[in-house]
Amino acid sequence: MPLATDLTSLILDREELKDDGEMQMWLEDLKQRLVAAEGAGEDASRFPLNVEQLFDFAKYDEELWRMKQQLSPGARGDGDTPSNMANTIGTWLANIEKELAHVMWDAEKQASLEPIRRFTDHLSENDIILTFNYDTLVETALSARAQTWNHGLNDRDKGGVTVLKMHGSVDWILLEPRPEDVLDKFIKLFPRRYRNVDDRGHHVPQEEEDVRELWRANDIDVINSVIKMDEEGL
Repeated sequence: MPLATDLTSLILDREELKDDGEMQMWLEDLKQRLVAAEGAGEDASRFPLNVEQLFDFAKYDEELWRMKQQLSPGARGDGDTPSNMANTIGTWLANIEKELAHVMWDAEKQASLEPIRRFTDHLSENDIILTFNYDTLVETALSARAQTWNHGLNDRDKGGVTVLKMHGSVDWILLEPRPEDVLDKFIKLFPRRYRNVDDRGHHVPQEEEDVRELWRANDIDVINSVIKMDEEGL
């Protein structure tokens, strides 16, 4: 399986991404800024991003653009705004994540299970595996020998070998809250539920959920922030 540093180039070289000139320019600019922060001169090649660094730094960059919108006089969606740039970065990251899954699946098809099987053959019912990999080679090897396994989440009642995937898995997906009988063939490892509903019993959007959490709070501590008061004291 490819290493984390190899995954970045494998993903960005895929047909669906390599021709996106605007995204490639943003990535190069991001790397140059990281190089400058590290004091590595102007050589971006000295700062190879592994795939996890790519997502982490890009998420920070997305949030940075959202914060810049607070200083922008224009509306959020009005043209070339910081908010629109943040949304664009979010879209690029979603596309990169999608291609990550394709790269991982392609690599799994070519991978040999034999070394993994030699490992899983020595596992007993109550063993726990801690892995930081996205691939499903261990799960595939366990299933091949009819060994029961679980991810230690909502599926732990299945028993068997527990496979803890600290960085997630290529076959996991995130779904918005929905009735339990929808997609009942999927194993729900960690249900995502909002506490708040509107007058019709529907889940409220995430931003409203956050606001209602603030209203429920007994105390709110603001750290390292300056609130500018106008003449009316608002």
